[in-house]
Amino acid sequence: MNLDSRGDRTNFIGAWRSAAVAHCRRARATITAAGGRPGDLEAAIAECREVLAGRLGNTERAWDHLAVVKAMLNGRLARVLVPPATRHVAQNPRRPARTPRFLRARA
Repeated sequence: MNLDSRGDRTNFIGAWRSAAVAHCRRARATITAAGGRPGDLEAAIAECREVLAGRLGNTERAWDHLAVVKAMLNGRLARVLVPPATRHVAQNPRRPARTPRFLRARA
């Protein structure tokens, strides 16, 4: 990019500022989602969505990172909303429990 002309320099500075905004918002969204509750994650995703709406075709890496953070937060939210599976343990097992193969000696 030729920075000698005034227009190119202004465009370069504007692109840099928008990338810096994307980087700051990425950090802020990560901090907002740190609680891990569904409300926190939804707020962080909304913030990412709001900032990405103003991307306007910018190809800076900070915007790509912000999109990755948004996708990561969507995945975390999906995992939080699904209840964890519990392991089945039989109440009356057919076989007795195995004896431990190695006993630890207490000092």
